[in-house]
Amino acid sequence: MNFLLYCCPVHHLIVLLFTTMVTMAFGQGCTQIMTCVPGQPMVNCYNVTHDSNSGSSLRITSYVLENIPPNSVVYCLNDSAFFDTPGTVTYEASLGFTINDAINAVLLIQSPNREEDGEQISGRVTAVDTSDQSAANLQVIIIDVNEFPPEFIAPDDLQHSLRFTEGERPTNSLVGRIHTSDDDSEDSESTVSFRIEGIGGDEFNVTRITVGPITFFNLMYTYDSPLDRERIAFYQLTIVAVDSISPVMTSNPSLQVNITINDINDNAPQFMGDRMFFIPEGLEEGVFVGNVSASDADDGENATITYSIVSSTFAEVFTIDSTSGILRTSSFYKDLIFADNMRSLTVEVMAEDNGVVPLNNRSVFTVVVQHPVRFTNNTYTFELVENNNPLVTVGNVNASSPDPVSFYYRIESPGSDKFTIDRDTGKITVRESLDREASPMAQFTVAAVYSNHSDLSSTAIVRIIVIDVNDNPPWFSSSNYTFSVTAGQRVAGTVFANDSDSGINSIITFSTPTTGTPLSVRNIGNNEAEIVIEEDEIGIFGIAVVATDGGGRMASTSVEVTIQPASSSSDSTINTPVVVVAVIVCVVFLITTVILLVVTAYYCTGKCNKTHFQFV
Repeated sequence: MNFLLYCCPVHHLIVLLFTTMVTMAFGQGCTQIMTCVPGQPMVNCYNVTHDSNSGSSLRITSYVLENIPPNSVVYCLNDSAFFDTPGTVTYEASLGFTINDAINAVLLIQSPNREEDGEQISGRVTAVDTSDQSAANLQVIIIDVNEFPPEFIAPDDLQHSLRFTEGERPTNSLVGRIHTSDDDSEDSESTVSFRIEGIGGDEFNVTRITVGPITFFNLMYTYDSPLDRERIAFYQLTIVAVDSISPVMTSNPSLQVNITINDINDNAPQFMGDRMFFIPEGLEEGVFVGNVSASDADDGENATITYSIVSSTFAEVFTIDSTSGILRTSSFYKDLIFADNMRSLTVEVMAEDNGVVPLNNRSVFTVVVQHPVRFTNNTYTFELVENNNPLVTVGNVNASSPDPVSFYYRIESPGSDKFTIDRDTGKITVRESLDREASPMAQFTVAAVYSNHSDLSSTAIVRIIVIDVNDNPPWFSSSNYTFSVTAGQRVAGTVFANDSDSGINSIITFSTPTTGTPLSVRNIGNNEAEIVIEEDEIGIFGIAVVATDGGGRMASTSVEVTIQPASSSSDSTINTPVVVVAVIVCVVFLITTVILLVVTAYYCTGKCNKTHFQFV
């Protein structure tokens, strides 16, 4: 015969495997396991008890886990248990059971459910041989399995919102009765425990109270100190019910409890931030001095703060916004500072909350009056030779203040990216090489800035003159010049040259290295020179002209002059009067023609008018 085992929950697998190994060690017979221990529902097991009054009357008790599969073995048949000398034995089972002849065992037809079927199922097994029959009472004890988690059944609403006032220390139940149910038989309210999670969960616990047959639970505040809204303003508690039977199961959903703590005015405003402000002298009315800041740990109106200036020697010198705490100068500030030459003012400010019984706090603030930082000069002019090396020092600017406060230098105006200034010393350095021909002067603004008050800053102008070096040669207006003259003229024309440098480096003189021609060069100023004809020769002549600037750099060009013969004097004498006479004749003719046209028009107009009048 084969022995069948069954384990319902997976977490019993290890024990089941161990039991199976023990069974296999004894062999394959179903009857080999004849004892079991109540409370250890790991395998189906049974014991057999003979009635003391009759050897043939049996009582069989079998233990099974609830929810075992249908047709599970509840008893392994043993012929000797029914007959002293058994022969051929057949078996019958009562309603709810069946006999499996293949393994010679009694099977429970349906899966048992302890919560529905109760703690036991009863039946009978009848054994019949050739000459007699014997019967046994079969009692199947159903062992409970922990398959149901605990549930909250009261209160019906699993969301609770409570409200308390800080300073209280609740001594009674905060929630009331918390009732749980667990359908598993081993569990009851007496074995269910609670776990509290969430914000402030460590300040509460659940206490068990039993009154007669009823067990209920209270949520209790157990923290050492009373409720304090400033410590925890809102509790979010999740109460989880936990049963005590393995496998442990927890309630889902859990009980949610939200507790809001109402504020009381138990905190006075506290000042924070700077207690010292820096402003320049001579400010007009309404100029921002500083922001007086306070906070209140309370809530609502208890945390709403009103600011005011209280008794102070300089109470009238400043005004304060009652809501924001912004401190400004009054109309008295400018005259007071200049008249008394004061450098430090104190003002006492009170911050008061809006509680029913208001609380307040006071603090003294110091206003330091500072002189603006000033440059030694309004304008600084430096010179720097062009084509300089980078990081060359251009010069220093200098600013000072009579007050012991820190300031730093910076370049402010755009277009000054070629220069940098040391923020501590005011030394100006050029970043890259400068070209005078591209920009003969650089100008920008530098500022001396107070670290904590921009109103005390000042500025100065820096001009950097770029000094010329002779880095450009002269250049002619043309690469070659061509002139044509008549014999007898002494100047063939002029040549022009320029130089991009400045000063003496841009002044040009002209010369010619060419000899043996009737031409020469004469400087006439403004970087110009005349080509002079020294002798009357007919022909084409060329010379080279050299332009040299004041720094010795040179450029050259070529000049070509054609000298033509002059016209004869007789032709000139005859031709000139003829031209003059011809011009005079033409002019007289034109004048006469105009006069005739005018007279004719006038006469015709008068004649026509007279004829018209006679006709009418």
